[in-house]
Amino acid sequence: MSLSREFKPVNEAKSNLRFIRPAELAKNEVLGVILEGTFEGTLASKFDEGKNDYKFMTESGETVIVNHSGSLAYQIEKINIGDYVQLSYEGKKEITKGKLKGKSAHQFKLAVA
Repeated sequence: MSLSREFKPVNEAKSNLRFIRPAELAKNEVLGVILEGTFEGTLASKFDEGKNDYKFMTESGETVIVNHSGSLAYQIEKINIGDYVQLSYEGKKEITKGKLKGKSAHQFKLAVA
């Protein structure tokens, strides 16, 4: 029985999954809007125990996972699953107070439509 579908080998199929790592953004000096999409929730980080990564879906159907950042974690607490957001990376900035004072941290700006 043959269905009229076109099949592609797995190694030629386009992936609809993208990971955004803050360290890579800083290394490549990427600044500004890095994604627009619907917030789908948090996932336990596989690399940082006790921390979360963040899942988004773009309008084109791409799933984007943004790895943990304290700046982003703080802002994520203020939005809801299903919110359409714009996420910008603002580089690394020095922390000016608290127990991490003097260290650099990745900074994000999260805006909700």
